[in-house]
Amino acid sequence: MMKKWLVFGGLLAGCASPVSKPGPDGSTTALPAFSMGEGPARSEVGEGPAPVSGGSTTGFAAHLPAAHVTPRIARLTHFQWTNSVQDLLRLDQPPTLAAEFTPDAIIGFDTNSAQLRMSSSLREDYQRAAEALAARVVNDPAALARLIPADAPDEPTARARAFIESFGPRAYRRPLTDEEVSQSLSLFEQAPELVPELDAFSAGVMLNISLFLQSPFFLYRTELGQEQDGSGRVVLNGYEVATKLALAVTGSIPDDTLLAEAAAGALDPENRQATISREVERLLATPRVKAMALHAHTQSLALSRYSLIQRDPSAYPEFTSTTPNSIRASAESFLGALYDEGLGLRSILTSTEAFVDANLAPIYGVPGTFGSELERVDLSGLPRKGLLTQVGFLALFAGEHQPDPIHRGVFINQQILCVDISPPPNITLPPIPMNQPNQTNRQAIEAINGRGTCGQGCHATIINPAGFAFEHYDPLGRYRTTDSGLEIDTSDTISLDGAEVKFSDAMEFIDLLANSDAAHHCYARNLLSYLNGRLADASDAATLEAAMAQSKAEDLSTKDLIRSLVQSESFLTRLAMEEP
Repeated sequence: MMKKWLVFGGLLAGCASPVSKPGPDGSTTALPAFSMGEGPARSEVGEGPAPVSGGSTTGFAAHLPAAHVTPRIARLTHFQWTNSVQDLLRLDQPPTLAAEFTPDAIIGFDTNSAQLRMSSSLREDYQRAAEALAARVVNDPAALARLIPADAPDEPTARARAFIESFGPRAYRRPLTDEEVSQSLSLFEQAPELVPELDAFSAGVMLNISLFLQSPFFLYRTELGQEQDGSGRVVLNGYEVATKLALAVTGSIPDDTLLAEAAAGALDPENRQATISREVERLLATPRVKAMALHAHTQSLALSRYSLIQRDPSAYPEFTSTTPNSIRASAESFLGALYDEGLGLRSILTSTEAFVDANLAPIYGVPGTFGSELERVDLSGLPRKGLLTQVGFLALFAGEHQPDPIHRGVFINQQILCVDISPPPNITLPPIPMNQPNQTNRQAIEAINGRGTCGQGCHATIINPAGFAFEHYDPLGRYRTTDSGLEIDTSDTISLDGAEVKFSDAMEFIDLLANSDAAHHCYARNLLSYLNGRLADASDAATLEAAMAQSKAEDLSTKDLIRSLVQSESFLTRLAMEEP
């Protein structure tokens, strides 16, 4: 039976006090203190297009939060942890342990470093996972062999050092200090006593894997450099760029090629743009990027909530117990296909294609015979266009008996247009009454918050118009022409790009969105927030202005937009901390 690894208590105790930042030459710099028990303080929050850079800004800058210094130590997300562990340990399949981790309470994206805390329960989750993975590797000869350098000598101490100097820099994403190497060698020396049931080398590997996986240098990404550029911003050093780039684009640790570029100084601030451009292009060709893009879109477009959709089958006979899974899988397939085909926001909003199975075809009114597998269909000729007329969005934001134009409108304003909508202060909002005879859903809502009511300042001019555009779609997303026996009115006027524009229905409204500066700016803003690990703010105004213009004028694909954003000043630099 393996003895208790008391040695780790001493090794990890330093995480609650100032630790050292090792440099490539072995020198150290004091790091700010951080604890495994508490996360950062909460804060508000090749070819292709050239990286976005500065330029004049429009009125969108006024809607960005004030610039602020964000945490320089960011915990890995559970998504990043899973990918990083798989790549670090060279596993054939991603581990599933993160599914049992303590969930994060996040505003914005799960990469929002200001809110990635380290609770005591999550620390215990990491410990259990590290010990399980370490045992799994050493009990699988093939898995263990993949972690040992091919030229590792047979002499025990030299072999242990070869493992440490190969594995450690990949885990910490930078060179190990002499002290860290000595610390790991000490574990190899203690291994026969601590893990007597294994041979000495395997025991040493197991202890070290568990140590590395629990270390803050694995669990956190840091931005600790101090060198400033001419504009007063701090430029990330080579290893910081390699780590941030890999985690943002692939959701994982830097691979051997990227680490080698950092070690050679090719990612240092002086002359790195050509290397970064080449490495971004290489990373964008990997399968992980598509999964990363879907992970970001799942959060910005609320796809994870599609599985929670419920309807009474007696009122909606098309709805079955498997319909929610079909709804989410359909949206994921739709976004994945657009990514594969080099498409972006405009197609997300306007594509006439969808993925349907036996659950979804009747809801869309698609003729033919379908089974349990999703099939790609063209909905041209039907009143369907893009994600906002697909079942997921329409059914998620609906009541049991009527659509919910208020929440549909709020979602479009917040997630598609990045309009900040806050509940009015000190007002008790009345519930929406049941429809009266000879009254449509729209009429019932307008009676309490339409023009001429207390809600005209926000609901009547901002929220309601965006929601009313979709009144033709019932609570399950089926198309309807009447409501309570009355003709449905989906026309309205909304402010877009500083002008009042009219539309007659969802089709016209969606086209307005797809061709608006606001939607392209918001799409870039959301993607930058996800990639950057912090909410976009006023310091990103020039980057977002350029990205918006490029996205709209060139109909940028999602991949092209990622390519530009990760080479921008907003991504490769940070705000300098103010002097006390």
